[in-house]
Amino acid sequence: MVAGGQGVQGGMLVRIALTWLVTLPVTMTLSAGLFYALANPKY
Repeated sequence: MVAGGQGVQGGMLVRIALTWLVTLPVTMTLSAGLFYALANPKY
């Protein structure tokens, strides 16, 4: 990046932001499911 005289490419920033926006709800859903399963054992 720096050696080529270019900074961070705009397309890469968009990919990082989209990946983060997709990953965040998935992580929230998994953590909520685990919390519910561990807080309400049915055995």
